[in-house]
Amino acid sequence: MVREQACASTGFPFVSLFHRGGESRFAFGLLDQLTETALNADLSEATRSYHFHWHKPIGQASLTTHRWQETLFVSAARCPWTQVLRAYVETVDREWPQPKLPVPEYAYDPVFGSWTAIHHDVSHGWVLRNARLAADLGFGIWMTDDGWFTDKASFADYRYTGDWEPCRPKFPDLAGHVRAVQAMGLRYVLWVAPFMVGDASQAARRYAHLLAEATTPMRFQNLSPRRAETCQVVGDLVERLMRDYGLDGPKIDFIDCVALDNLVGANR
Repeated sequence: MVREQACASTGFPFVSLFHRGGESRFAFGLLDQLTETALNADLSEATRSYHFHWHKPIGQASLTTHRWQETLFVSAARCPWTQVLRAYVETVDREWPQPKLPVPEYAYDPVFGSWTAIHHDVSHGWVLRNARLAADLGFGIWMTDDGWFTDKASFADYRYTGDWEPCRPKFPDLAGHVRAVQAMGLRYVLWVAPFMVGDASQAARRYAHLLAEATTPMRFQNLSPRRAETCQVVGDLVERLMRDYGLDGPKIDFIDCVALDNLVGANR
């Protein structure tokens, strides 16, 4: 039994059945990779066959959808499954072209991230000491992960997300801190989960009308992506972080935890 979901932030709707040697037996996928899709599959021992059921759009989005047209990619070619996947990608690119941003060379540089080593206890002094080591070892990008905005959180505690202001005891001058790391020859990336709003944040009150229903006991909700105002809020947030602190980029996280079927404002 397989129960998966695909959409712009979680994966693409493609299934390949292949031999243990890697040769494809059958593959299929949807050309629309953006709209939320439920991917369900069951293997029947009685009939010795797979049963697939794909449904889209998921949840409340279907309330405002009167007609849906989809194009299905199907392949029964006997060849390595990677070739079939490549053919699927080429078909999507040809039939539903999307603008592609150029990837700069430095995007392939080694990245040092703080999360595994220090979790929420990241600080100015810790970053400077370890950024120096990372630069000497040949890393090209430094990424400060979760914890830069609060000194109250325990492991996986997200109640303080949403305001995205630096914790002054940890980072008294975040812009100057970023410049110091960049002076070592590293690009600076900062963790942010722009949809996430913790219940202890000021944002929880400021954006109460934009929040989706909670789907986790971890004391946070998410801004509903179905609300037009959310796009402005998220865009303004990322622009502010980049501008105010001189970042080279954000590490955007937790987009895939946004619920697909119980979002406020789905009919608006």
